[in-house]
Amino acid sequence: MMSRKQHLKSNKIALEMDISVKMVEKYISRALKTLRTELAEYTGIILCFIFNIL
Repeated sequence: MMSRKQHLKSNKIALEMDISVKMVEKYISRALKTLRTELAEYTGIILCFIFNIL
């Protein structure tokens, strides 16, 4: 994601991609929701690695 990896603001992304700022925000929101949903089942494993419980 350009907003996370390249630290770009929504308006800058919108200019580069020639889309509206609202559309950029919608895409970012949708992507984050998908990531949360898909990674939810791995929360326990991720926390174990973070806290070196395994």
